[in-house]
Amino acid sequence: MNNSHYPSGLSDLIESVRWSVISENVTWRAMDKND
Repeated sequence: MNNSHYPSGLSDLIESVRWSVISENVTWRAMDKND
């Protein structure tokens, strides 16, 4: 899935940042449930 208005390197960077943020949010939510 490549956004044509971004250079491919920047698109990859955005995707990895987006996924790290998503996984971080999931981790925080799981920690909240455990508490």
